[in-house]
Amino acid sequence: MMRRVIICAVTALVFVIAGIQRIDSNSSTSSLFFIGAALWAGAAFASYKRIKKNG
Repeated sequence: MMRRVIICAVTALVFVIAGIQRIDSNSSTSSLFFIGAALWAGAAFASYKRIKKNG
């Protein structure tokens, strides 16, 4: 189960890096990357909370 948290966190980090690289070229694309990063970070946090709650 902890693997899911790590995968979600790494994916969120990749989305943030891609969004930062896209800031100069197209702002709407970079904001989509940041929204994706927020969703993946939320999934990682929810998985982590569920793991801690269940034991």
